[in-house]
Amino acid sequence: MIATRLADKFLKPLLDFYNAKNYSVYIGSLTEIIDWSFEFYNEYHLKLNDWGTFETSSENIYEAANREEFLIAWGNNRIQLFYTQKEKG
Repeated sequence: MIATRLADKFLKPLLDFYNAKNYSVYIGSLTEIIDWSFEFYNEYHLKLNDWGTFETSSENIYEAANREEFLIAWGNNRIQLFYTQKEKG
């Protein structure tokens, strides 16, 4: 579910970043999103199970109103990190 939501929002920007339309770029972009999904799951899955507590905690760094909003905000942060990493080589 996490990977699907991230792919819905960030697959096109990743494909646009590479500015190429081929199988390797598509698979590489999906692999990147799957990696992000594992990263998000490992960091937040258990914490987000109790949204009421998490929403008001200091860990809700995006001040999100719900899980979906938090995931998308996290994804926006993650794609910016991706761009920065790729620029540095």
